[in-house]
Amino acid sequence: MAPIGYLSISYALGHLPARVVSPTLIGQPLMTTILAVPLLGEIPTGLQLTGGLIALAGIYIINQSHRAAEQIPSQL
Repeated sequence: MAPIGYLSISYALGHLPARVVSPTLIGQPLMTTILAVPLLGEIPTGLQLTGGLIALAGIYIINQSHRAAEQIPSQL
């Protein structure tokens, strides 16, 4: 399963800027937690869910700031 993840990261880095892909990699533990619920029967604690929501909010904020920076023309 790990090779699929590494291939996905390599593919994304080839097609997207690293400044977008890098923060999005924070989502890997979140996906692992989501998959652990049905596959392993693991139920995340409230603290883990809170941390996951904070991480998702951070990913969203970073990606939105990059998108906004691309839309603003350079003042140079």
